[in-house]
Amino acid sequence: MKKIVQIMLIAGTLLSTAFAYDPVPEREFRGVWLSTVVNIDWPSSRYDSDTKKQNDLKAYLVKLKDSGCNAVLFQVRCSCDAMYDSPYEPWSYWFSGEQGKGPSVDWDPLEFAVSEAHKLGMELHAWVNPYRAVVNPIPDNLNNSAYISDEHVTRRHPDWILKFSDV
Repeated sequence: MKKIVQIMLIAGTLLSTAFAYDPVPEREFRGVWLSTVVNIDWPSSRYDSDTKKQNDLKAYLVKLKDSGCNAVLFQVRCSCDAMYDSPYEPWSYWFSGEQGKGPSVDWDPLEFAVSEAHKLGMELHAWVNPYRAVVNPIPDNLNNSAYISDEHVTRRHPDWILKFSDV
């Protein structure tokens, strides 16, 4: 009986060692998507002032950090537009309510987000939607110059665009 108990103790020790894990891993990716399309997460409104947008973005990042996140996937291209100063694509409609219109003061939301995330010890990754040219391509939106600027790819190169539905 003593021998069986010893074998069980040794087996139990070996099994617990084999399946043990470090409760605090050296590196762990705990990330969250920060959506900008349709103002899902940020900015809360495309009509907010630049100061409010900056303060809201800082508060959002702090909230994520406090929740245990160490990485943010920041949506910077919703639909062939940009949430940063780009020589290639117009500013996002979701940033200002007018595609092609950026901040009223000199700041770049992507640079700002990277800087603020790094101050908090967090990673920031740019999230790009590479295939969607237009969100809600209904005729009212397609003919609205505030929604789709003359600089948008659908206006500059309509022959590049594939239509998948009438909706």
